[in-house]
Amino acid sequence: MKRNYGFTLLEMMIVVEILGIIAALAVPNYIRARIQSNETAAVSNLRVILDAQITYNTVHHVYAGEFAALTDTDPPFLSGQWDEARAGYQYRLESVPGNFGAYATPVVFGRTGWHGFYIDCSGVIRYQPNGEANADSPVLGKAL
Repeated sequence: MKRNYGFTLLEMMIVVEILGIIAALAVPNYIRARIQSNETAAVSNLRVILDAQITYNTVHHVYAGEFAALTDTDPPFLSGQWDEARAGYQYRLESVPGNFGAYATPVVFGRTGWHGFYIDCSGVIRYQPNGEANADSPVLGKAL
């Protein structure tokens, strides 16, 4: 008697269907976890920028208006390239007399982040759903 080894078409279709169901359940959770990770990194990076600005202000008695002032010194107040996107967020820095504003905005809203973030010399982080945050945005707290 001859034995046939292998899978039938029906068995293969069942396996593919099961894999499709597993993927349909796992992918949205992965995307949500990835976005939350990007947002956590953005808030952390804004705190790093705040520390660098406070140190820069202590030395120069003004706040830096661009990242080059913080990164191109010896020793640098901030390391890395901040003009490029980091963990799905783009960072922007502006300075006004006696204050500064640092902005973290998702590269693509809904795909790399849900919120824009803002920090100034007060150290208070503010957020804005689906937009760029500013000094008038709600304070980041337990709402997220």
